[in-house]
Amino acid sequence: RLQASSSRRRPASPAATAGYVLEQQCELRVAHAQKRVDDLHEQLRDAERRLHEAEQSLPMELGPHEEDGGCARSSTVDLMAPVDPHLTNEERLALKLATLQ
Repeated sequence: RLQASSSRRRPASPAATAGYVLEQQCELRVAHAQKRVDDLHEQLRDAERRLHEAEQSLPMELGPHEEDGGCARSSTVDLMAPVDPHLTNEERLALKLATLQ
Protein backbone atom coordinates (compact mmCIF):
# COMPACT_ATOMS: atom_id res chain seq x y z
CA ARG A 1 0.00 0.00 0.00
CA LEU A 2 2.81 2.50 0.77
CA GLN A 3 4.46 1.71 -2.53
CA ALA A 4 1.23 2.29 -4.41
CA SER A 5 0.62 5.69 -2.78
CA SER A 6 4.21 6.78 -3.26
CA SER A 7 4.10 5.86 -6.93
CA ARG A 8 1.05 8.13 -7.36
CA ARG A 9 2.97 11.07 -5.87
CA ARG A 10 5.90 10.95 -8.24
CA PRO A 11 7.70 14.21 -8.71
CA ALA A 12 6.83 16.11 -11.86
CA SER A 13 8.85 15.43 -14.96
CA PRO A 14 11.76 17.75 -15.72
CA ALA A 15 9.84 19.16 -18.71
CA ALA A 16 6.84 20.02 -16.51
CA THR A 17 9.10 21.61 -13.90
CA ALA A 18 10.92 23.63 -16.57
CA GLY A 19 7.59 24.74 -18.02
CA TYR A 20 6.42 25.89 -14.61
CA VAL A 21 9.67 27.80 -14.01
CA LEU A 22 9.45 29.46 -17.42
CA GLU A 23 5.84 30.45 -16.76
CA GLN A 24 6.78 31.98 -13.41
CA GLN A 25 9.70 33.87 -14.98
CA CYS A 26 7.42 35.20 -17.71
CA GLU A 27 4.91 36.41 -15.13
CA LEU A 28 7.69 38.16 -13.19
CA ARG A 29 8.98 39.82 -16.37
CA VAL A 30 5.50 41.06 -17.23
CA ALA A 31 5.05 42.44 -13.71
CA HIS A 32 8.46 44.18 -13.83
CA ALA A 33 7.75 45.57 -17.30
CA GLN A 34 4.42 46.97 -16.13
CA LYS A 35 6.09 48.60 -13.14
CA ARG A 36 8.72 50.13 -15.44
CA VAL A 37 6.01 51.45 -17.77
CA ASP A 38 4.21 52.99 -14.81
CA ASP A 39 7.45 54.58 -13.57
CA LEU A 40 8.25 55.99 -17.02
CA HIS A 41 4.72 57.31 -17.40
CA GLU A 42 5.08 59.11 -14.07
CA GLN A 43 8.44 60.56 -15.16
CA LEU A 44 6.88 61.78 -18.40
CA ARG A 45 4.02 63.49 -16.55
CA ASP A 46 6.54 65.11 -14.18
CA ALA A 47 8.70 66.32 -17.08
CA GLU A 48 5.65 67.75 -18.86
CA ARG A 49 4.60 69.52 -15.67
CA ARG A 50 8.08 71.00 -15.20
CA LEU A 51 8.17 72.07 -18.86
CA HIS A 52 4.83 73.82 -18.44
CA GLU A 53 6.08 75.57 -15.29
CA ALA A 54 9.27 76.64 -17.06
CA GLU A 55 7.32 77.97 -20.03
CA GLN A 56 5.03 79.92 -17.70
CA SER A 57 8.03 81.55 -16.01
CA LEU A 58 9.46 82.86 -19.31
CA PRO A 59 8.73 86.50 -20.07
CA MET A 60 7.85 85.63 -23.69
CA GLU A 61 5.91 82.97 -25.52
CA LEU A 62 7.94 80.24 -27.21
CA GLY A 63 5.34 79.57 -29.86
CA PRO A 64 3.50 76.37 -30.66
CA HIS A 65 5.07 73.00 -30.00
CA GLU A 66 5.58 70.65 -32.90
CA GLU A 67 3.01 68.21 -31.53
CA ASP A 68 0.40 70.99 -31.59
CA GLY A 69 0.49 70.92 -35.38
CA GLY A 70 1.28 74.63 -35.54
CA CYS A 71 3.97 76.21 -37.59
CA ALA A 72 7.47 76.31 -36.18
CA ARG A 73 7.62 80.11 -36.11
CA SER A 74 6.89 82.43 -33.24
CA SER A 75 5.09 85.74 -33.56
CA THR A 76 8.15 87.81 -32.59
CA VAL A 77 10.44 86.15 -35.09
CA ASP A 78 7.75 86.18 -37.81
CA LEU A 79 7.93 89.93 -37.87
CA MET A 80 11.67 89.97 -38.29
CA ALA A 81 12.49 87.18 -40.77
CA PRO A 82 11.34 83.73 -41.85
CA VAL A 83 12.41 80.90 -39.55
CA ASP A 84 13.48 77.43 -40.59
CA PRO A 85 10.65 75.07 -39.54
CA HIS A 86 13.23 72.47 -38.50
CA LEU A 87 14.65 74.57 -35.66
CA THR A 88 14.41 73.20 -32.16
CA ASN A 89 12.73 75.14 -29.36
CA GLU A 90 16.17 76.08 -28.02
CA GLU A 91 17.25 77.47 -31.40
CA ARG A 92 14.01 79.45 -31.73
CA LEU A 93 14.51 80.84 -28.22
CA ALA A 94 18.06 81.86 -29.11
CA LEU A 95 16.73 83.72 -32.17
CA LYS A 96 14.12 85.46 -30.06
CA LEU A 97 16.72 86.52 -27.50
CA ALA A 98 18.96 87.83 -30.25
CA THR A 99 16.14 89.92 -31.74
CA LEU A 100 15.20 91.34 -28.34
CA GLN A 101 18.75 92.48 -27.64
